[in-house]
Amino acid sequence: MTMSLVRVEGITLDVAGCAIFRDTSFSIRQGENWAIVGPTGSGKSLLAMALAGQVPLACGSIRYDFVDAADVDSARFGWFPRGSVLRVSPDDHRRLAEGDGTYYQARWHASGSAGQDSVSDRLTRQSIFAINPFEVLARLDESESFDRRRAEAIETFGLGALLGRAVHHLSHGETKKLVLARAWIRHPRLLILDDPLAGLDVTSRDTLRAALDRLAASGVTLVIVTPRPRELPSCVNRALIVEHRRVTAACSREDLDGRSTDAGSDLAPAIGSAMGSALDPSGSRVPGNGHPPEVLVRLRDVSVRYGSVPVLSNVSFSLLRGECWALLGPNGSGKTTLLSLILADNPQAYSNDVEVFGMRRGTGESIWEIKSRIGTASPEIHAHTPKGLDALDVVLSGLTGAIHGSREPSPEDSNRAIARLREFVPQAIGRSFGELSFAEQRLVLVARAMVGSPELLLLDEPCQGLDAMSRALVAESVHSAAVTYGVSVIYVTHEIDELPPCITHLLELRSGRTVRSGPIRS
Repeated sequence: MTMSLVRVEGITLDVAGCAIFRDTSFSIRQGENWAIVGPTGSGKSLLAMALAGQVPLACGSIRYDFVDAADVDSARFGWFPRGSVLRVSPDDHRRLAEGDGTYYQARWHASGSAGQDSVSDRLTRQSIFAINPFEVLARLDESESFDRRRAEAIETFGLGALLGRAVHHLSHGETKKLVLARAWIRHPRLLILDDPLAGLDVTSRDTLRAALDRLAASGVTLVIVTPRPRELPSCVNRALIVEHRRVTAACSREDLDGRSTDAGSDLAPAIGSAMGSALDPSGSRVPGNGHPPEVLVRLRDVSVRYGSVPVLSNVSFSLLRGECWALLGPNGSGKTTLLSLILADNPQAYSNDVEVFGMRRGTGESIWEIKSRIGTASPEIHAHTPKGLDALDVVLSGLTGAIHGSREPSPEDSNRAIARLREFVPQAIGRSFGELSFAEQRLVLVARAMVGSPELLLLDEPCQGLDAMSRALVAESVHSAAVTYGVSVIYVTHEIDELPPCITHLLELRSGRTVRSGPIRS
């Protein structure tokens, strides 16, 4: 019989005084790699946290057969011997992404890399193992072994060209790769990954899946949390199905694949065709009444660089009222930087020719008046939203564009915010932002973007971490806003199957340059 590695025996979790996952039992055996799958808010991440000793048990036990007897009691509280159990979650990405920045726009306001940790700095033994430089310890790892794994991680995740870059200046996807590279170097016995492919471009996802297969073959046991079973690497051969904070089934990979109904959008073939060929040159931009269309956003030959590193190079783009654009491109191509210029979060907007709602940046316009007309959701907003803030207050902050609400809401404002919460994530009413799962937080931020009846929606990977039903809800709501109220949209994603049907145009960036721009063929 195959030896067990982890035995979960009759556990019940205690989360904020609530008992969940009552009387749950399962075993992870040698040669098995597991997935934990389920819909948004089902409790997947909480179960993964329990496996890592990060959630208290009301009863039952979790036994790690590869942990020495002397360390068993400490393992109950998440204190494992170095290199044995590691969980990587969106919170790890957030902490690394924040770096020394304490405010939302810090990423854009850092003009250089002096005094900031570089990618190379975050891949040292001292950083990865959190070693106190003044503490005398036994050597944690043989230098040759550490250096070999570091080199493997740099090559696997394509970090070679980024080693000298400040972590603060990395894109969301590039930061995600750095987080995963750090986990790779630690090479734990049990590695728990919470939605590891979210935010990565297609090529990077393929690379990571292959890397995880190699990691599993080297003896690391994987547990992967995901709302999208079709993204799993081939090494995963067992799965737990989670619904309503309980395990409803344990099954084989074959049975899991048979259950998956993660269908794509009808728009995906059209976008795919547009990316593989010339865009439609006949798309008219003059309305039927003969009047010239209103330009909401115009960027002329904009360039952004940090020190000697170019992020955008001579990009021109204009969006007319009523147009809905998909903004695509690989990690680090400049997508989020382009949005930061439109929002004036990036001070380099003032050294470029950027016009929003007919007002050129730097001509005395009110930033906050413009922000109040734009609804936005992004990983940066997610990272800097205080966990203790009430979910309703997070939504209300969308009325001003500030991360924190800056005015006392009127009864009408409160009713509008409650209605948006009920539309996207009703279970968030009465709860703090930090009490919600990562995916539920994402839905709160989508509600925040749409609460003020904006003229322009800037949505940067709004569906990251969401299941198929929640992605469909977001797409339907964005489509309705565009069709019913004429809201213009710029939608950033690596998943073309999640784009709302209202998308009419495509802008594709690569290495900071425009490679495609124009109407999508119907």
